[in-house]
Amino acid sequence: MENSSLQPIIKELNNIKQNKPISQDFMNHKYADSEITQLQDIISYLSKSLEEMNVLIKCICEGNLDVDPPGRHNFLAGPLKELFSISKHIAWNTAQVAKGDYSQKIDFLGAFSENYNLMVEQLKERESRLKKNAITLEHSLNLLTSIIEVQEDSVVVVDTSTREVLYANRSAREYFYNPDTKETHCNETCLLLQALIEIQQTEKEVRFEYCCENCLRCISVKGFPIEWDDKNALVHFIKDITKRKVAEEQLSVLAYKDELTGIYNRRYCVKKLQSFIDAQKSFSVALIDLDNLKFVNDTFGHQAGDHYICTVIDTIENNIRKNDILSRVGGDEFILILPNCSEKIANSKLENIRNQLKRIRKEYWLSFSYGIKFISGSYQGSIDLLVSELDEKMYAYKKKKKPKYNL
Repeated sequence: MENSSLQPIIKELNNIKQNKPISQDFMNHKYADSEITQLQDIISYLSKSLEEMNVLIKCICEGNLDVDPPGRHNFLAGPLKELFSISKHIAWNTAQVAKGDYSQKIDFLGAFSENYNLMVEQLKERESRLKKNAITLEHSLNLLTSIIEVQEDSVVVVDTSTREVLYANRSAREYFYNPDTKETHCNETCLLLQALIEIQQTEKEVRFEYCCENCLRCISVKGFPIEWDDKNALVHFIKDITKRKVAEEQLSVLAYKDELTGIYNRRYCVKKLQSFIDAQKSFSVALIDLDNLKFVNDTFGHQAGDHYICTVIDTIENNIRKNDILSRVGGDEFILILPNCSEKIANSKLENIRNQLKRIRKEYWLSFSYGIKFISGSYQGSIDLLVSELDEKMYAYKKKKKPKYNL
């Protein structure tokens, strides 16, 4: 055999060594030397066998076990079929374990089998513990639900993903919403429930107060993140604080009311004046001083003086708008705030009220003096400065008229 004849054979053997297919030219070439022809057949067989092996191993690596292993013609058929069978057996065993069958064992892969069997045993023990924990949790949840069910405060559990009410205890169902019947206490869209549903998921406690415009009830809410029936949820503990809010509001009203007349007091007047100035609102404000209240108290008694004050207040209130604000800022001094009212119109209103008081028959004259100032949205002065300006205008007005006494 000549060296020149060996070169193509060496080349193809190198291709096989590098896991490359043999060339088609080599396969199709007709050699005269019978020995080379035999080598050509052996190389072709070897190349095809190794190619079939590569294909099978690639399928096994990719998890594709729906292929057929090489047949008997392949000199590696035995080991390849055994490898293929082992792969399928491991895949089947693993699938059974995934379904919860922990009786599967592998005993033909040495150290791999030991580790695999140990893993299966550990999974079995872990599942057993999880089942026991699940039963315990179920019992605990049932106990918790039973306790919650008899609580006076309302408890509502909301799924943070679907915004669905997962649970409402008896108090909640009676108080504002029944998730079974989908009925609300106020027979409208339940604003209380909507407020709970709109709360976003949080890792911390949520606290807030809410007053429903429909049913006029107020609640305080404490919300906590929780897992409820394998769902991320917020559990809300709800307490009715309507009575407390009403009491607070009544106290607040009393704090701003004058005890004798029932109108606002100095504290409220200062607060409203400051809010009007801060908001750059336009309004007229009048300082009203009752004429001769000391004379009436000294001559006819303090009860007559109180009646004098209340009569003037009633007359003023009957001649002003609902949004006008009348406050008592001293024993015989009052401030009237008239939003969106010019000084001219305010002056006309007060003169009309004074004329009405003159027609009331008493042992004494009913009258008052006043000072008016229009405040534009650009006013920069203080409350004290404003009252001082009104006081000067009021005294200027008082000097223009002489008080009359009907004794």
